[in-house]
Amino acid sequence: MAIKEIPIPKPSRLIKQQAEATIQSLIDAVVELVTNSDDSYIRLESEEKKHTGQIEIYVSREKGGRVKEFYIKDFAEGMSKEDLEKAIAYGEEISGFIEGKSVRGLLGRGLKEAILGLGGEGEIFTRKNGILNIAKIWWDDKQRKALYEIFENSSYNFRLPEIEKFIRQKENGTFIRIIKVKNEKIRIPEYEGLKTQISNHYALRDINSSPKRDIRLIFVDLKKKGSRVESKIEFQEPKGELIFNELVRVPRYGDKIQVKIKEVLLSFTAKSLRLEPWNNAGILIKTKGAILDNQLFRYDNDPAAYYFFG
Repeated sequence: MAIKEIPIPKPSRLIKQQAEATIQSLIDAVVELVTNSDDSYIRLESEEKKHTGQIEIYVSREKGGRVKEFYIKDFAEGMSKEDLEKAIAYGEEISGFIEGKSVRGLLGRGLKEAILGLGGEGEIFTRKNGILNIAKIWWDDKQRKALYEIFENSSYNFRLPEIEKFIRQKENGTFIRIIKVKNEKIRIPEYEGLKTQISNHYALRDINSSPKRDIRLIFVDLKKKGSRVESKIEFQEPKGELIFNELVRVPRYGDKIQVKIKEVLLSFTAKSLRLEPWNNAGILIKTKGAILDNQLFRYDNDPAAYYFFG
């Protein structure tokens, strides 16, 4: 019998399922898009190119916690038309991971998952080497397909002053806007809660504490007559007593890893880390390029473990 590749008869359905599994909250979308921006800045740094390190997150919140509008922009590499096509394609490797660069991405995840997982449609404005490329991604309910279109600059209505400003600046970078968040399950807290979730999320801690990044949150509360708050996103490690700091050999593999554990006087939480990925309790699983997970292993549901981090 001949060896054959497993067919995918309905790829759009698979893409939608993957997106909804990856993006179950707004913070999931923020993590994917911020880490994509960070990867782009890392690639610039590997080429010793100067940059601002700026990443701007904009969220407007309606009554009940629904998201009215959400966008993220950076001034990193930007994407050529070919890069943009690859970023939209399913499973393409575009981050630089394969080439050995210290980045997080592996399978081109993030951009399309954020848009489709939030259940809406998104616009991408990206400039590289002076050339602006524009794309739109959306889920078509009638066709049951994930669709996209790439536009010529002159044929697209920008509709948003922030996008026009971004385009006029003539700098390389990417602006991703989620136009409609249709997923009814997506709700966000008020300003302080969302800021904490972004600042302390385990996957963003290295980025949020890096002196090379300038991450800003702009939060508009439409319930409060459109009140607008802007602040810098930073992660500050809590103070604790170092109780363990040793090289440990991994059973069955033989590799050595550095394990560092600290203890605090007051418990961080009363909930499992699975429910609060921004919780300070837990042991971060780190590589050179990224934080992969935050774990308490078999003690995940043990309140006594919520005093420890590392």
